[in-house]
This record gives sequence, structure tokens and C-alpha cells, in this order.
Amino acid sequence: MKKKWNEIRLDEQGDEDDIVIDCDSIHLERMDHNCWWLGVYKDNKRVAFNIIATQEGIMTELVENGLKTKIVKLKK
Repeated sequence: MKKKWNEIRLDEQGDEDDIVIDCDSIHLERMDHNCWWLGVYKDNKRVAFNIIATQEGIMTELVENGLKTKIVKLKK
């Protein structure tokens, strides 16, 4: 049987590194010239992120976790 994932894996600084979620659909919406909103839906629940492009790179911010997505810290 195929394993279902529902994890946000963090890097050494505690920032989102891998986002692995089994879902029904996703919604990516541009909010500004350097900012997007991403909603990941499963049944009638969602997990949502802001995605922001800066001079340093791409930054993500978890803003809603209705799926109760597990946040996994980097193991050393």
C-alpha cells in the first residue's frame, strides 16, 4: 500500500524545507508582484502558506494548518 504523507520538514534554521502533503487539490494565487498564497486541500480542510520572493531567495510562511500537518524538525 502506498504511504500517505502529511509533513512539513524544516531545515537547520527552522525554515520550511520540504512540504509533502497528500491532497485533493491545490490553489496557488498571486497576491502581489513577489508574493503568492498557496492552499493545499484535503476533503474540506486545508493547509495554507504565504510564499514570498526576496533578494535573499524564496521564503515560505505557514499561515493555516487545518489539516494538522506534522511539522518535523531536522534531526542531527
